[in-house]
Amino acid sequence: MTKTFLKLAFAGTLAFTALPASAYDGPVFRHLGVHGPALGSDHDLAVRSSRYLLTPGRMTASLVVENHGKQPVTSHVYLQFRPVTVGHTDNAPAFEVPEDGPFLQSEASAEGLALSGQTDQAARYRGIDISRALVAAGFPLLPFKSDFSGVDGDQLRTMFERGIVSRFGPQWQLDVTRSWPVSFDAGRTMTVTTSFVPVLGEFVEGLTVFPFDPDTLQLGLDGPPVSTLCLSEAQERRILALFRAIGGERPVWPYTIRDFSVTLGPPAAGFTGIYGMDFVVAPGEPGDIVSICGGAFEEQADGSMVWRTDRADPQELDIHFLQLAPAYRHLSK
Repeated sequence: MTKTFLKLAFAGTLAFTALPASAYDGPVFRHLGVHGPALGSDHDLAVRSSRYLLTPGRMTASLVVENHGKQPVTSHVYLQFRPVTVGHTDNAPAFEVPEDGPFLQSEASAEGLALSGQTDQAARYRGIDISRALVAAGFPLLPFKSDFSGVDGDQLRTMFERGIVSRFGPQWQLDVTRSWPVSFDAGRTMTVTTSFVPVLGEFVEGLTVFPFDPDTLQLGLDGPPVSTLCLSEAQERRILALFRAIGGERPVWPYTIRDFSVTLGPPAAGFTGIYGMDFVVAPGEPGDIVSICGGAFEEQADGSMVWRTDRADPQELDIHFLQLAPAYRHLSK
C-alpha cells in the first residue's frame, strides 16, 4: 500500500518580511512576540487572575486586579514587545507592519473604557543606544522598515562602516513598549485588557505530502521528526486523513504554517506566580489546526487549545497556526 510522509520546506525561522518577495527576497524581520501585560506598581494591588486569547487576527490579554487597600492607587500597565531584529532568508512571503495608529494597533481598556497611553522605543546596536543617530539621519524608528532612500548619503556610509546597516538591511535591535496609566479605586476589583494585532511569521512554507515511503512525519527528506511543531497524535492523524482524502500522485500543499511566540511571566513585581491564568488559542477558520510547544494545553471540541495554570515560573510558548487552504476545507469536515 502506498504510504505517505510530510515535507516541511523552511521559509526562515520565525520571520516576516517588510519588503515584497522577489528573486532577492530582501530583509526578513523576525516575528514579534509579547511578554504579556504587567503592572508597574503592586502597592495594595493583587492580580487575582489573567486570561489570554490568541487568534490569527488578535491577541487579547486581561488582568483582574484588586485594590485591597483603603486608598485609590494609580499604576501603569505595560505591554512589552519582544525585540525586533532583522535577518535574511529566501522564499519568504511579504508581511507589512501596520503604519497607522499605535504600534501593531495596540490598545488598552479598564472596565471597558479606553485608556490613553504612549509608545516608547529605542534602537540598540551591540548594546549602544543609536536611537538619536538614526533619527538624525532621517530614519524613523517606527514603523520598522528597511527603505534607506531618505537617509543622508554621508550618514548612511557611516552606518555601513559601523555595521549598523548591511546589504541585508538594518542590523540593530528595536525595543518597543506600550504603556497606559490606570487608576484603581479602593476596595474594588477591575479588569484591565490589552490587545494588539499579532504579526505572524511564516515558520515554514507548508506541509507537503509525497506518495512514497517512509510513513513518518518529518522535516524535509532526511530531516528530524515533525515533533518540533508539537502536533498531537490526533492532529497528525487528521492531517494524514486530509492528505488521503486529497489523493493523487503529485505533491500537494494544503496547509500554510504561521507562528507566534509569547513569554508569560508574573503579572507584577512582587508577585510570585501567574495566578489563575487561562490561555486560549483559537483557530482562525474551521479545519485549521493549532499546535503549541510549551504549557499543558488541552484541545477543545471547537479546535481551540486551553491551558489553565498557577505556574510560578515564566512560560515560553511557541504557537503554530496550521491554516488550511479554502479549496480543501470541505475535505476536513
